[in-house]
Amino acid sequence: MPIKSALIVIDVQNDFVSGSLANPHGAQAIVPTINSLRDAFDLTVFSLDWHPHHHCSFVESANTGRVKLDAADKKRLVHGFKPFESVTLCADDERAAHKQMLYPRHCVKLTKGAELCRDLDARPTDPRIYKGTR
Repeated sequence: MPIKSALIVIDVQNDFVSGSLANPHGAQAIVPTINSLRDAFDLTVFSLDWHPHHHCSFVESANTGRVKLDAADKKRLVHGFKPFESVTLCADDERAAHKQMLYPRHCVKLTKGAELCRDLDARPTDPRIYKGTR
């Protein structure tokens, strides 16, 4: 089997570069480096956050009661949650109860914030992996 190499580019999306969760360390500066590396690999793959509008990790979803919280966190909801606080989400059909850090709404599918950074050399033939879709 021939050996293949892949460059995996994770979350270089508008909301992380210049939007609601922008990296404070100049995220835009890494884009030329990614572009210069891509042709040294057999394949470039892009992984993107691709959230529904009311995703369970959004502080806005928790504060409006759109996620099922455990009893202790339901009591805390009276005061509202702040970004980067953790809550415990109740179990559902897909996963057990678990801790979840809350983030400002970001990378909502089909929005400008979810798009790859425009200066990124992303080609139509590059595979994309969408995560956080439920």
